[in-house]
Amino acid sequence: MATDAELTRYRRIAFQTAWGVLHHIADTEDVASETILRVFLEPHELRCPVYLPRYVKVTAYNLAIDFIRRRNRRDRKETGIGDWDVLENAEHHRLAFTDDWDLPDMALLRRELSEVVRDAVHPLPAHYREIVHLRLLEGLDTYESAERMGCSVGTTKSRLSRALKFLRPRLEEYVCAA
Repeated sequence: MATDAELTRYRRIAFQTAWGVLHHIADTEDVASETILRVFLEPHELRCPVYLPRYVKVTAYNLAIDFIRRRNRRDRKETGIGDWDVLENAEHHRLAFTDDWDLPDMALLRRELSEVVRDAVHPLPAHYREIVHLRLLEGLDTYESAERMGCSVGTTKSRLSRALKFLRPRLEEYVCAA
């Protein structure tokens, strides 16, 4: 796993990118956190260190767009109005990320990484595994995860923080070796 200084650097990149799309502090913080989670914990999304800053930026941007879409769906249900102008402008500038990760010789690395993450997540208590699953695999934001788990947003955030604190040392050895 990345050092605290590197995580801070990547979180800053994610925050600045998401802020450029969302312009709302709480939403931007959620997207920046989700970006860091996805980049460092999703088995098929982990990249080589050279590509990491760009990948963090692209992931944050795309998650911010997805956040707007989810908010629009919620707003349409409640009021019939959404932020379509914001989304349309952002869609014109959507970033794409391509590299060698999908080449056949990378299948072994993906499988190995998947096993390492699965082995790291398995010993977590059930409520920590659940929040990691909801946030990373299903892509829910903090509020949606809290609703799904039947607990407060604060509880959801603290469970996620504790789960990451548990996972960080277990994944650090593998990530640093890659």
